[in-house]
Amino acid sequence: MQNTTALYDAYKPVRRVKTKATFELIDVDANINAVPSASDGTAFSILEQTHDKITDISAKFATLESNYWKLDGSFFTIHNTRNNGQIGYWSNDISDKYGNINITMSFEFSIPQTSKFFTVIFDNRTKEYAKDFTLTTYSSSGSVLNTKTVSGNTLSAAVIEMASISYKKLVIKFTKTANPYRRIRVCEVVFGYLQSFTDDDISSVNIQYTTSIDSQSLPSCAMSITLNNIDKQYNIINPNGIYKYLQKGQGINLSIYLDGEYIPLGRYYFENSTSDDNSMTATINAYDKIYYLDNKKCNIGTTGTWTIDEAVSAVISDSGEHIEVKIPDRIASRTIGRCIPQGTTHREALRMIAQAGMSVCYINRNSVLEFIEPSTQANTEVIDNNKMSKYPKVSDNGLINSIKITVKNEYAENSEEKIYTASDIADDETEKLLEINNPLVLNQEVAEWILKMQKYRIAYDIEERGNPALEITDCIQINDVYGENKNGFIINEAFSIGIGLQGTIRAVTANE
Repeated sequence: MQNTTALYDAYKPVRRVKTKATFELIDVDANINAVPSASDGTAFSILEQTHDKITDISAKFATLESNYWKLDGSFFTIHNTRNNGQIGYWSNDISDKYGNINITMSFEFSIPQTSKFFTVIFDNRTKEYAKDFTLTTYSSSGSVLNTKTVSGNTLSAAVIEMASISYKKLVIKFTKTANPYRRIRVCEVVFGYLQSFTDDDISSVNIQYTTSIDSQSLPSCAMSITLNNIDKQYNIINPNGIYKYLQKGQGINLSIYLDGEYIPLGRYYFENSTSDDNSMTATINAYDKIYYLDNKKCNIGTTGTWTIDEAVSAVISDSGEHIEVKIPDRIASRTIGRCIPQGTTHREALRMIAQAGMSVCYINRNSVLEFIEPSTQANTEVIDNNKMSKYPKVSDNGLINSIKITVKNEYAENSEEKIYTASDIADDETEKLLEINNPLVLNQEVAEWILKMQKYRIAYDIEERGNPALEITDCIQINDVYGENKNGFIINEAFSIGIGLQGTIRAVTANE
């Protein structure tokens, strides 16, 4: 579940809902090739996050700066670790009583870049930003290509027009903060510009989050947004429109404000746009990173074994996609086979790794590939009659009481198939077999884990008012007509935002 303040209530009788979508109209290669550095930084800064395409800091973080930390329950304590979510760069130095400061950030590129605009995003959660700063671009030889000084900035996301052709280095010098006694905080530097859409521009948004409790699939989360297109900006043949700036893979950050509480809805990547010439709207379709892991084959299989952590790192590296990964130690250290079959996509390779490691993986709201062990031990939300439009529809996905996993290592000479089985067939049952092929499985325990996951066969389909802080893999308590009120594991969640906010949830629970 997303972090929220103590004041958060998703199910008030009357709710104020505001949506924001930020499109990154940038060259998609610039962020990949950037190497950042800074003159100083706090221990909790994550400098590489300043070009990871995440444009919102995760929370209002509390630090000891004069007249900054409000004791109203809206701030979160920061940790001296790298587990704060999206935080970006925070300077160690603090400005003086006039706001004066001297901090420098630099970005160097392995290949020359060309940008007409630059966007510097500060702490948009607390509206702390630099008031005065200077940008300078340099050529491969070190000569100055262009420079621009910004004075009196009042924006958390400052867009600077400064055309620079074939630059190899960007330097930003911050000289004044908006308030005295403040750090410089940079969430993101965009080598292009951001176009933001709010309720005035957005007609509707539909989001679908999905996962699989036993890793038999690795779904991609999808988002479609319908925008006001009266000016024909998104029409393909409009020479003055912005369609020509759109590239596959450009980022779209989506968020919602529920009664003023910020909740990220995820990061997606532009795939296509559709609009008729006489249409008043345009629809943008976008997906998370899982979708793009189908683009190439993962031909890195061999004999031997490795850990989950080693396997995931190798697959992500081979894919060429830049994906942050979060794996708990208990999962990361598990051993699996290295024999990923030739011709397997990177998406399928990750699915097999997760299943062989008795886990589930998915892209979370911070665009991180996260591995978890499904559980319904502790609920994060009670879905009662005040939150549902009607009692949930309940269905049975069917009995599975026997598992057969076939393991074949195509890289080992004269390798024979290995079979792992598990069953719990009752006296009055016939065998209901699920057959699985996964060459990365190394032990019987995996078959027993998949059999255990098959117990989660009762599915609850819930129509509810919508709590955007809830996420797939969360556990909820579901009130039903019989008073069973079981805990369920969320495997599917959808939000529809138009005239208000509506949500649907599919959660599964064990038939025990």
